[in-house]
Amino acid sequence: MMKFYGLLFGAVLFTLVSCQSPSIEEPDVVIVCMDSTHVFFAPSANWDSINATDGWRRMDNGRFMTQTMAMPQYQVRPKITAHITLQSAGDPWDKSGSFVLLPNAAPNLLDVGFTNQSISETDYPGIAINESNTGFHPTIELLRFITPFGVGYFSESTSADEYKPVYIPKWEDSVQWVADISHLWEALGDSATFGVYLDTWTGEGYSMDIHLEFKAKPETVVPGKSLATIPLVNTTKFGSKQRAYDRFSISPLEVDVALEKPASNAVLYYTATGHGGHGTGDEFV
Repeated sequence: MMKFYGLLFGAVLFTLVSCQSPSIEEPDVVIVCMDSTHVFFAPSANWDSINATDGWRRMDNGRFMTQTMAMPQYQVRPKITAHITLQSAGDPWDKSGSFVLLPNAAPNLLDVGFTNQSISETDYPGIAINESNTGFHPTIELLRFITPFGVGYFSESTSADEYKPVYIPKWEDSVQWVADISHLWEALGDSATFGVYLDTWTGEGYSMDIHLEFKAKPETVVPGKSLATIPLVNTTKFGSKQRAYDRFSISPLEVDVALEKPASNAVLYYTATGHGGHGTGDEFV
């Protein structure tokens, strides 16, 4: 369920620069995307009923969720920080997770990753811009994380104490991640469709909080610049109809992109995560 709080005191991407006017004083805002939301795997769950409760649409038996939310409006790009807190509700494993932005254009991940009638004739659908000449728009990853080996649910278990290193005073009750996503302000638009992927295979799953913090006119952001964002590639497997990309050890992943007009001060954002456990880097995404 989405909430706004006004405070009293007030993947691979291209970003392209244009002009923007400065603004008057504007309030800081916190959007609560998730508040102790239960994310779990359940092939036979009544997802429509759960969607009516918290507003999140579930796919892939609960492992991928989406919701469209209104964004606050600023005349000057604010500083935007994503905060995620994850607590095991009984899932003991270390798996991957991701908080993403679905482009406000079709086709996108929802047209490829969860349907047998995929528009993309490729071995790895839902990865690259305009793959198979379909006009596909890749998913924009905001924050990627790993599930915490049961932190939360098992933190008070006496049997877990024998695994605790002597230099750690206690097990934490949750794990937190923070990411600055200010460069994606223009990509959010008036409303944004967010996705949450959690690689859980248990009915217990996790409890999850996601907050987006908007701070008006931060000193770290220079006013007068507006960015256009072009997602180029995202190799993460989000949907059951996708295939995990495992060709980094075979050949480079090449993506062609053509700009409609010349651009200045373009910036390429590239994020790599994983641990390459197979010795060839194939677990990197």
